[in-house]
Amino acid sequence: MKRIVYKIVVALLFVMVVSGCNKNGNNVFLKKVGEISGKTVNSLGRIANIKIGKNGDIYILDVSDNKITVLDSTGRYKFSFGKKGDAPGELLAPRQMGIGNDNHIFISDIYAHRIDIFDSTGKYVNFIGNVNNPTLVVTKDMVIIPNSDGKQLLGFYDYSGKLLYKGGEKTALSPKKTAECGSKYDRIHAMAIRGDTIYLSFEYNYIIGKYDMKGNRISEIVPPKKIRDIPPAKVSGSSFTVNYMPFSLLMTSNGYILHWVYENKIKTQDRKKPHYYFYCDIFGQNGKFLKRIPGESVGWCIDRHGNIYMPSFVKDTVKIEKYQLKVGK
Repeated sequence: MKRIVYKIVVALLFVMVVSGCNKNGNNVFLKKVGEISGKTVNSLGRIANIKIGKNGDIYILDVSDNKITVLDSTGRYKFSFGKKGDAPGELLAPRQMGIGNDNHIFISDIYAHRIDIFDSTGKYVNFIGNVNNPTLVVTKDMVIIPNSDGKQLLGFYDYSGKLLYKGGEKTALSPKKTAECGSKYDRIHAMAIRGDTIYLSFEYNYIIGKYDMKGNRISEIVPPKKIRDIPPAKVSGSSFTVNYMPFSLLMTSNGYILHWVYENKIKTQDRKKPHYYFYCDIFGQNGKFLKRIPGESVGWCIDRHGNIYMPSFVKDTVKIEKYQLKVGK
């Protein structure tokens, strides 16, 4: 009986804390404003990432079939490219994607440890090697990735893959976390950029860091304690299980931050089958946590007009729902 009462008290306290945190965020929500639907000609497997090009074309990264499908702004199929393999220009385990100002396409490949670069037609151009993180961000004239070699935090490259400079300093994990995570440094798992400010979300803590274009930390955004106290990664032999992980960051044009995370939970009756839950945490223009909402996917993206896109796929038809972040009634 005492145990039941204890659980009820803990649950009520959590609701009170989260409700308090959400007090100023109840009028912030994602509103569906449209939908794009179209035939893709060839089937899609698992959509991991979607991006909108400068001309409005829609790029869909399929991690099951190791390819990119390109649609126009109305959902009409244009072309696909990519095939499985570990040679330059082939995709072994693609995870995230960026589109340049000239529609150059950058694909992170976590097993091949590189960023493959393609032109606007899908023709292979070059690669950036020695990449151990699955994330990247593309500006109007360069691509920024986590630096894997040495203590510097970020690498800055031009569209051809040439290194421009490295900057910033990696944050070392505590000895306890190092033992738990099998990593010396905190690992970048999501990136976004607004103006001259780079936003980084880290895998082993739940703090969003703000950095300048040289990789120097400006400040950090810290969610409420109950939101950021997440279970640590578990290591068993060669098996590595992350229970809770940041996945992507989106920045709206007016300064709101949307942070997608997923949580791996295991049902008591069947401990062998993991079940994944997706959330979107919304932060205000001043970095204050506003609200957590459930999300159905992690493949979201945002265009320069503030439209937020979420894709799904059934048979040979892709459906892309379009949302906008609304503040107020």
